[in-house]
Amino acid sequence: RVVQEKNKLIVDLRRLKKHYEQYEPTLTELKHKYEVAMKEKMLMRLERDRFLSKVETLQKQLSQVQADTKDEPMNREEQPGETSRRSKQAPWPSDDRTNPYANSNFEAARVSDLKKSQTFKGHLGAVSRIAFHPKIPVVATACDDHTWKMWSMPEGQLVLSGEGHRDWV
Repeated sequence: RVVQEKNKLIVDLRRLKKHYEQYEPTLTELKHKYEVAMKEKMLMRLERDRFLSKVETLQKQLSQVQADTKDEPMNREEQPGETSRRSKQAPWPSDDRTNPYANSNFEAARVSDLKKSQTFKGHLGAVSRIAFHPKIPVVATACDDHTWKMWSMPEGQLVLSGEGHRDWV
């Protein structure tokens, strides 16, 4: 009788072991799904927080603009000749103002004096605009592929790049 119970227990253990082995792939799959769900949840929270901060920033800007528009009539009533300190835009110059550079003569650059010294590769499309900084040896380029890049002048190394314009520059 003891031998029969022992054999019965051995059979039961083998059956349970086999049964457990069937659950192992399912458990690993469920564990993987749980981890993916937790990552997605974390990313959604980060995205939600980013959008909330954008909303707060936009609300602050809106309230600032509304406050500025409310303050403008008061400033105009105080002294019409003075510009407001809170005004963010400079006044447009009058039409009768003379151009200080109208009588200046600039020497034209001779094509024979110019030579190609460096080629910057980085844009996928045609470069539509180039701007040179007056004091720092930096060149900024804008491209038709909706990207802009800033290059250091002597080495031609990329300093900054980004996507920021939706149309031609």
